[in-house]
Order: sequence, then C-alpha cells, then structure tokens
Amino acid sequence: MLISLHKNATTTPATRLALQQASGTDRELAQQYGIGIGTVRKWRGRTTVHDASHTAHRLQTTLNAGQEELVIYLRSQLRLPLDDLLAVVREFIEPAMSRSALDRLLRRRGHSRLPVQPKPEGEHKPFKAYEPGYVHVDVKYLPQMHDEDKRRQEKLVAHLQGHAQALDRRAQLCLAGEESAAVEELRALAQHQPAVRPLGILGPSAQETLNTF
Repeated sequence: MLISLHKNATTTPATRLALQQASGTDRELAQQYGIGIGTVRKWRGRTTVHDASHTAHRLQTTLNAGQEELVIYLRSQLRLPLDDLLAVVREFIEPAMSRSALDRLLRRRGHSRLPVQPKPEGEHKPFKAYEPGYVHVDVKYLPQMHDEDKRRQEKLVAHLQGHAQALDRRAQLCLAGEESAAVEELRALAQHQPAVRPLGILGPSAQETLNTF
C-alpha cells in the first residue's frame, strides 16, 4: 500500500489511528510515542489518518470570484494564449494582474492548456517525396462567376461594334478615292483583330478583307 506523508510528518497512519483510539491523557500519549502534545491533540481531534491539504482555505488572489469566471470564459471560448489573455485582462478587468498570478489561476481552474483543435477530415497531406526532376502541379478549377455570361456578351458586342466601325471607315475611304489609306488601316487592324471569331457570326475579318486587294 502506497502511503503519502508530509516530509515533516512525525507520525504514521498507524500511529495516528492508535492516538485516536487511545484512552490515556495527551501527555501520556506524547511521552509514549515520542511526539509533541500538540501533535497528539491534533490527531485525536480528527476522524481521518491522512494529511490534509496545505492549501490556504482562503486564497489571496488578485481577482474576485466574478472576475475569475470572466477570465475562464475568455480562455475557454476565445482560446486565447496566456500572453494575449493577460493583455485583455490588464486592459479591461484588472490592470495590476501579473502573468504568474494569471498562470496560477488557470492551473487552479484546470485551464492551463488550450484544448487541441480537432483535425478536419479532408485535411491535405504533404507532397509525396519524388525523384529529382519530377514536378508536382495541382490544378484548381475555379467556379463560374455569376456575371460571366454578361461579360462574354459585352465583349461580343464590343467586338462587333469595332468590326463594323472598321468596315465603315474602309468604305468611306474607298468612296473618297483614298484606297491606299484604306489598305493601310485594314493592315493595322489585322494585327490586333483575332483570327478566330466566336460562333463565326462576325463576317470576314480585317485580314480576309485585306486579301481582296
């Protein structure tokens, strides 16, 4: 049986039980067991043979009971580290709070360690170790934006307008007898106009029109 005794204890559980069951005087028992009269009186007045807690019945704490409950709530709900919690306590609860006193409070209330966050089920694992020269590439397909169809339509309309303006400009130059200027303008337009047109509804491109000359 494991017996836990105070380091300065002068009696054992068996001696204490004998003192509680003895009928002699305190002085006689003190002489019999070689202990002080105060020790005899102490154990004869108790109903247990185990050492009591040496913690003070009323702790000298910086915070009152309500403030301590608030600190424990902040610790458990916000999961603040010790230094961050100390900053909050000094700012809003008790400016004289020390770091050691806050640590003792958390230890006394069983909140000295923050709870471990559960790992999500779909957590990504680290890359596998590949041979040198192997490149690992992850591709992420982005979802379609809510206004993507509208933006495509706006680009199509702008392209149609630009193509119509270019053809109208060429016709005006040809009617004015400035065919060479029209060719140069179409050549400049062909450098910037895409060769592939959406759905094939834009008619001939500037390059195709230029090839007619």
